[in-house]
Amino acid sequence: MATFTSVTSGNWNDGATWGKASPGVKGVDWPGNAGDVVNIGTTANQTHVVVYNVSETNELGQITIGATSGTGASRLEFSRSMNTKLTLGHQDIVCQLTGELRVGTAGAIIPKDYTAELIWNTTGDNAKGINVAAGGKLNIYGDPDYFGSDYDTVLVSQAVIPAAGNSVTITVAGDFTTKWIAGQELLVHKGGAYASYINDFCRLAITSVATNGADTDVVCTVTERPAALTCLVGADVLHLSRNVMFYKLGYNANLSQSNTFRPRLANGNLAGTSNINCCGVSFGGWYTVLTGYGIYNDCCVYRNGFKAMLGVNMGILTNIIAFANNHGTGSGQLQQVNASMVTGYIVNTDARAIYNCIAPTFGTLLNPLNMFGHISPMLNSYLCKGNIFSYSNSIGLSGYMFNCVFSGSLGYDRYGNTKANTVDANLATYGSVKAKLLNFKSIVGVTRNATMFPGRLAFEHYNQVVDAHYIADEYGDIYKTPSDGTGDNPTQRSGGSANVCEVTPQSNCSAMSYLELLNVRLWATTGVSKTYRFYVQTAFVDLTTDELKLYGEYLDEVSGGHLATVSSTQHISTRSNASDWSQYVEVTINPAQDGYVNLYLRLMGYESGMKVWVDPKPEGVAMTPRWSYGEVVLEPIIASGGGSVSPTNLGLVPLGIKQVAI
Repeated sequence: MATFTSVTSGNWNDGATWGKASPGVKGVDWPGNAGDVVNIGTTANQTHVVVYNVSETNELGQITIGATSGTGASRLEFSRSMNTKLTLGHQDIVCQLTGELRVGTAGAIIPKDYTAELIWNTTGDNAKGINVAAGGKLNIYGDPDYFGSDYDTVLVSQAVIPAAGNSVTITVAGDFTTKWIAGQELLVHKGGAYASYINDFCRLAITSVATNGADTDVVCTVTERPAALTCLVGADVLHLSRNVMFYKLGYNANLSQSNTFRPRLANGNLAGTSNINCCGVSFGGWYTVLTGYGIYNDCCVYRNGFKAMLGVNMGILTNIIAFANNHGTGSGQLQQVNASMVTGYIVNTDARAIYNCIAPTFGTLLNPLNMFGHISPMLNSYLCKGNIFSYSNSIGLSGYMFNCVFSGSLGYDRYGNTKANTVDANLATYGSVKAKLLNFKSIVGVTRNATMFPGRLAFEHYNQVVDAHYIADEYGDIYKTPSDGTGDNPTQRSGGSANVCEVTPQSNCSAMSYLELLNVRLWATTGVSKTYRFYVQTAFVDLTTDELKLYGEYLDEVSGGHLATVSSTQHISTRSNASDWSQYVEVTINPAQDGYVNLYLRLMGYESGMKVWVDPKPEGVAMTPRWSYGEVVLEPIIASGGGSVSPTNLGLVPLGIKQVAI
């Protein structure tokens, strides 16, 4: 074991680079023996570029690149004209303020004809790996042509996968004959409904590829098949091989294996930097691959570790494949990935795909993100948005999901193939799911009937039907339904809305666990008494005054400027027929000052199989009901000829200010 400190730029295996005999002897004149320590440009204002041009399995000691001060720009740069391998023991590669680790860079990638490997034999977990200080840089660029820039496709014919060691031919959509090559690895899902996050997958090694019309026959050797497996038409096929590989020595690459004693990335860069850049890289058996600011990643594979990403802020993470990461309920493959963009695939997880993605300022964009083969893909997400496809999971969506707006689907893949989750959404455990789903296709399957964590999924253009609206609430379902008299639909009330709210409560709907049907705002003027009335029908045998109630809140200056409340007292009985609009709930409000009136209509009762219908067009004010993510919004009626009615006379918010549901 010796220490080598650069004195100039040059090749790794040239003693002159280290102030020794040239070309010299490994371990004497240039580093290569077990435990050898390396320093490159660690003195202030030095600019030393050392080209790593060997393949070494001896486990080196710490490598430090760059200085902690000064204006130098030193780096360790992997050769782009040969296969390279660098192995470390339980040690760090440290990129200081002026240091850079470069395994290819944008415009000068590691070509597809060569491989570059960086390996750690770490003996503790989350302790050693790569340390990038503030200002330090990490650039890793493999060649996307190594897999033809195509890393995902689907099966076009059913495939029965034999036991490991046997041969199988799969046929995939598209022409991959000039893109995929022998020895590369594929991850194949079974397609269809969820059964097991482990047994629904297999790993295959490519033997050969050949054209089959517009598609490709891929002859493979089965590397791993945990259980008997038939992969259906439309099943996902992901290409895992990259020509740049960072991994833990001897890591277990099997499905569901998250390993131990894993290396990690520590990133000290601050917001506004772009110093961590990775493209076409495979990370195997890591504790955490990405963390912190200044991160750009594209077409990378994160596998068989703990978390692919932890605490990534304002990053761009595109076309990723993350699988077989994490073990346990309190973690996720993407954890605390905030104010970032993420696209690609997250699959094969015993716990969560996404966990604690909290972005209170900027939001996190998932567009598109495909999640399948999980216990539960999403947990604890705030202000996330984008296009998600959550299918073939035990649970599609669950837990503490607030202010999220998604398009996409539950139980269908991006091509519209049915791949059912056991349950699309769990509103009863792991916290409260509250998300808005736009143009979302969903197989209705919601776990409910718990009172501790009320949840609510609000669909707009439900099942990709224009202007269809639906709310799946912890305490019941609400549909936008035409008042056309078909089936059990009400007829249209004279002067009423063409569409009504059709409500079916869950058995836990009660005074303590109410289903909110309407939540709207109107402008009220001082001293103008108004009665706000909503007409209803029900198939209930009896709806008492405590089971369906309209609440009103308004500013009451006489009482000190706080909100005063009133509530309805009407008793609703079974409708005589679909045209029976004789029943209603109402409140009268005479505010002491100008301000908004908030109206809440709440159902607090249940009868098996029975419904309630609400005409959302209020009596007594000129308002038009609209639907926004399943909820009713009231807007002022525009008079003929383009003019408008007087907001003063009607008690409305001034035109141009849209009233939205709270």
